[in-house]
Amino acid sequence: RTQKLQRKLYEAITDLKNGFLMMFKNKMWRTTVPLVFIWFGVAWLYYGAVLLTTTILESEHNPCHNINQSTIDSCRNLSTTFYLKIVWTSAAEFPGIILTLIIIEIIGRKITMAIELIGTGLFFGLILVCVPDIYLTVFLFGARGFITGAFQAVFAYTPEVYPTRARGVSLGVMTSAARV
Repeated sequence: RTQKLQRKLYEAITDLKNGFLMMFKNKMWRTTVPLVFIWFGVAWLYYGAVLLTTTILESEHNPCHNINQSTIDSCRNLSTTFYLKIVWTSAAEFPGIILTLIIIEIIGRKITMAIELIGTGLFFGLILVCVPDIYLTVFLFGARGFITGAFQAVFAYTPEVYPTRARGVSLGVMTSAARV
C-alpha cells in the first residue's frame, strides 16, 4: 500500500514537472514569457484600480487640487455620496464581465484582450483630466469595467494556448505570477 502511494506521488510530481517544462519547450517560451508579463500587468492594474478608487474619489485628492501631507494624514467622515460612487465604480465589474463573455466569442481572445487593455488605458488617462466628480466616477467605472474584462479574457486565453497536459500547470504559474 505504501509503495502504491509513493508511486502515485512520484507520477503526480513527474506530471507537474513535465507540464511546467512543456510551457518552455518547442518555442512555447515565446508565449509563456509575454503571458507572465500580461498577467502581472493586468493584475497590477486591476488591484491598483480597486485600491485607488477611494483615494481618487476623495475631493482633496482630485488632481485639480493641491495635495499636501496634512490632507492625506487627516481623518474625516465620508459622505453617503462618496459611498454611492464607490458602489457605482465597483458595479462596473458586472458589465465588464458580461461584455467580455459576449465579445470574446465574436472576435476572439487576443483581440478582446487588446481592446480591453486599450480601453483601460484610455479611461485611466481620462482620470488624470481635471473634470467634475461625476465624470471622474464615469471614468473610474469605465476603467474598472475594462480591466475586469481583460482579467477574465486572460483567464480564458491562457489554458487554451497550452497543450492539455500543461493547462492546469500553466494557469497556476500565471496566476502566481500575477500575485507576485
